[in-house]
Amino acid sequence: MLIRPAAAHDWPSVLEINAEGRPGVAELDARELTWFAHYAAHFLVAASGTRISGYLLALAPEAAYPGEEFAWFQARYADFLYVDQVAVASAMRGGGVGKALYAELMNLARHESRGRLLCEVNLEPANPDSLRFHARLGFREQNTLALADGRVVSLQERKL
Repeated sequence: MLIRPAAAHDWPSVLEINAEGRPGVAELDARELTWFAHYAAHFLVAASGTRISGYLLALAPEAAYPGEEFAWFQARYADFLYVDQVAVASAMRGGGVGKALYAELMNLARHESRGRLLCEVNLEPANPDSLRFHARLGFREQNTLALADGRVVSLQERKL
């Protein structure tokens, strides 16, 4: 498995994986993927040949991103990468794809002298698999937040 920057030809696979991952991840469309391709600090995919088995979208603190969770983190931290989404194809879950995506992001974050990775995980609707996954990677809850769209999320931090 190769972790690499996403390319436009990966987008159909990313959208399929995104659809499989809902409601654990927010719905993406081609317009939003275009935005992330231009403004994300890192848009990574896990590839085996031409097959994409997962993706990760990460933002730097200076991104002009309207998410409530991101704004909460921006108000409190200066040196971070925020994981907006990480998703793995259903047939590949439990096979180390998510861990490999995060390992590459951690390497990139250290190289960029970022002090932490941040993310949110849904509490309502519940996403216990993601909570366990992030806990195994060393993420710890910093707060919870009720969002305008009705979700409640756990705001998570992993110091590097």
